[in-house]
Amino acid sequence: MQTRADTMARIDAALGRLDDGRYGSCVECEGEIAERRLRALPFAVRCQACEQRREAAEGQVHRRAAQHGSLWLFAEMIGVSSPSVEVSTRRFGAGY
Repeated sequence: MQTRADTMARIDAALGRLDDGRYGSCVECEGEIAERRLRALPFAVRCQACEQRREAAEGQVHRRAAQHGSLWLFAEMIGVSSPSVEVSTRRFGAGY
């Protein structure tokens, strides 16, 4: 759920893109965002296809974190494969 401040910030950013001549261009693929999408969501920054890919990827991360725990998510962010061992050794040294 978006707060009013978040919505206002998105609108301000959209106005900035309008001033820069970038309004209506997808930030991912640089393709055109459909007019229908912009009418419904004037501060959209992605075309529908790129937004769907982003949402699917975000959903995957949340599902994996729910399955493996939040430590797994942190480990993936810093690039280790076994969070229970490797995170502690990176943080505290091999003797920990």
